[in-house]
Amino acid sequence: MKIYLLSHGKLASGMKNTIELLAGEQPNLIAFDSYLPNGPDLTEFLQKLAQEKEQFIVVTDLLGGSVNRLALEKLVSKNIYLISGMNTALVLSLVLLDTKCTVDQIQKLVNTSKDTVRLLLPSKNSAVNETEEDF
Repeated sequence: MKIYLLSHGKLASGMKNTIELLAGEQPNLIAFDSYLPNGPDLTEFLQKLAQEKEQFIVVTDLLGGSVNRLALEKLVSKNIYLISGMNTALVLSLVLLDTKCTVDQIQKLVNTSKDTVRLLLPSKNSAVNETEEDF
């Protein structure tokens, strides 16, 4: 399944680079960096994307941001999963999913990726120990 990363600036291409560093080349992972000087138009990209017949996933950087709102407006289909809040754990998990996935599987990955965001303070041994146990 194709996964499209959409962001303000170069977050999308940076995320693709990071994922490919961790998981190898990912031909079904497509990055679109928005609002760059002389860059491609997001609205045109989304209109072309809306014509896709196959199911796909779109991950945007910021809930309620202009990229997310445009994607929500232009990509109205049952074949599209739109996720906001791009992070490495989420995108890596999505890339490693089987080609066919369910909304329940995606929701579980979203929930799990939220759990990877933590404040780790050097003076708190419990946070360090908890992180070490995860690895």
